[in-house]
Amino acid sequence: MLHHLRITDFGIIEEVELALASGLNVLTGETGAGKSMIVGAVSLLKGGRGSAESVRKGAKEAVIEAVLAVKDPGLVSLLEGLGLPEGDGELLIRRVVPAAGRGRIYVNGALCTAQVLSQLMGRVLDISGQHEFQALADRAFQRQLLDAVALNADLTQSMSERFSEVECLGKTLASTRLDDRQRVERLEFLRFQLRELELAELRPGEEAEVEASLSKLRRASDLIEAANGAAHVIYSGDRAVTERLARVHRPLAELASVDGSLGALAAQVDEARILLEDAGLALSRYAGTVALDPGELGRLEERGAQLHRLRRKHAATIEQLIERQDEIQAEIEQLDNFDQHQEDLEAELERARAAAGEVARDLSRRRKQAARRLSRQISSQLGELGMGGAEFEIRLGATAAQKGDHAYRLFVEAGEQRRMHAAGWDRVEMLVTTNPGEDPRPVGRVASGGELSRIMLAVRQVMGRHDPTLLTVFDEVDAGVGGAVADVVGCSLAAVGQHQQALVVTHLPQVAAYAERHFLVGKGRRGKRTTTRVETLDESARVEELARMLGASRVSEAARANARQLLVAARAACALESEARSRKNVA
Repeated sequence: MLHHLRITDFGIIEEVELALASGLNVLTGETGAGKSMIVGAVSLLKGGRGSAESVRKGAKEAVIEAVLAVKDPGLVSLLEGLGLPEGDGELLIRRVVPAAGRGRIYVNGALCTAQVLSQLMGRVLDISGQHEFQALADRAFQRQLLDAVALNADLTQSMSERFSEVECLGKTLASTRLDDRQRVERLEFLRFQLRELELAELRPGEEAEVEASLSKLRRASDLIEAANGAAHVIYSGDRAVTERLARVHRPLAELASVDGSLGALAAQVDEARILLEDAGLALSRYAGTVALDPGELGRLEERGAQLHRLRRKHAATIEQLIERQDEIQAEIEQLDNFDQHQEDLEAELERARAAAGEVARDLSRRRKQAARRLSRQISSQLGELGMGGAEFEIRLGATAAQKGDHAYRLFVEAGEQRRMHAAGWDRVEMLVTTNPGEDPRPVGRVASGGELSRIMLAVRQVMGRHDPTLLTVFDEVDAGVGGAVADVVGCSLAAVGQHQQALVVTHLPQVAAYAERHFLVGKGRRGKRTTTRVETLDESARVEELARMLGASRVSEAARANARQLLVAARAACALESEARSRKNVA
């Protein structure tokens, strides 16, 4: 639900804030006070197009901010799917419309586009009115409404999963359908690749080993010269270091008997001589192990070039090439057994199609049952809402094939071709005739804004707790009605408010009397500028506003008494409706 709405510098609105109730909220006030501006601001939360002309004169930008509660797991998943922060149970939307430049949209602090906002709010918010009749004209939304009553979530999920399986198998099969020439060419190519890799006899880590050996062979003479030179200086040459240390050691050792502390130092000199002798001998041995082998150098250079060529050709590491041999071998075996593999895939696809067809058939059956029931109930409700003679019809048909459709998506059911999609194979359309004798027309083509709003109201009331929408804004729902019908409209709106949040713009006191929260929209002056103000009415203020709406030129005690009577009657009607609903739920 929408907890809080703040609108700044939008049209004639300088700044207003609304804290909405969970059920029915109404906006009343004189014509031109700014009620339509508030509805227009709410439409921007749904992803509507922002216009620089809507920015208040003299302001840099208009800002619409909303805080909504998020309890629907599907909505949380949608946030995640759209890459938006979850918001810890709340949805914070901030829409900025600048007087110049590009607008900005934030969802839980993250920037997003109007298209993403529309995807998100499509399942949250609907606006019904002459200029903002959106959801009910959308075929996908019509199907969702019907499914909400006709089906359980498990069945729709099963349909989506079955269709995904068919799609996956269908695409896999299509990718394997090579003609004989292509298959032979592919086999030859794969066998050549495999033979090349097998002959290379690749080993993990070999490339690093080759590079290390090449580096040593290329500097072999330098290594021998350095080792022999060091051995000569240290041990084997004239005046070698070890020989000179031996001469130094002898007198030190003899004099140790004179001063005992000199003995330790003499021992250290002798230890150094021994260590250097060992090092000199080791260097001589090392020089003997280094080979000057031009043949081995050539072989290693050729092997390194081969490994480098294979890596570049296949755009892979040596380790990946070793693994790829198994993949190539598997594809060769698959192509060698192509006919059997294709037959297996075709059989698996047919099994998946049959399973998907069973679920789609069950969906259609349940949808038809629900469509008949809902059509009767909504038609009856339209009569009570002052649209006597109106007939509402939910019609199901086959989803037509589209150009480029794969054969695995097409089914024949009852002699009619049907195109399967993730929601089955039905095309759902809602139609209405507002005058007896006329042909039914799609609801989106009904001209009157008041009729459109009442059709949506009838749908919402019949849908009840099955309705997936969280907030509906009704504009002009009371257009052209009055008297007893106005009271029915108010009662119906209150009934909708039992299951979802509703915001209603109304000029009828009979409707306003049913509100859980009543907002009065008026105009005031700040300096030389006109501005809209919004006041949340308490009980006494509601009585005054309802008395004004009853049409008294001057609010009298009699008008106030009538207003109080309206409130009492509305609350009594709501209590009876709630009691009847409770009995129905128990039954």
